[in-house]
Amino acid sequence: MEQFVDSYRRFSHHYSNIDPLGLLPKKEFPGVIDFGLKYDMKTAEQIESSKLLAGVKSVEELENTLKKIYLGPVGVEFDHIDNAEEREWLYNHFEELMSQELTPD
Repeated sequence: MEQFVDSYRRFSHHYSNIDPLGLLPKKEFPGVIDFGLKYDMKTAEQIESSKLLAGVKSVEELENTLKKIYLGPVGVEFDHIDNAEEREWLYNHFEELMSQELTPD
């Protein structure tokens, strides 16, 4: 489970939807099966690296949440940061920010 989340965190910037003109071919991010997971698996207490993702109940919900956060129009890459604590802080804050719904207010 952590490997699946870590993969999104580390490599999703290669798959983000950052081509507004649609000129580049769309690449698909590896699915849950590629990580040995099944959609009917429960995620309870298996995700320790993220406060936001810790509340996710199933693999399907986890995948949908990660897609929403990491495969949208914003791509991030924090692996160049050597300090693991700083990198984790950035990922957690990015996840929190990207999971919020924007309102016209």
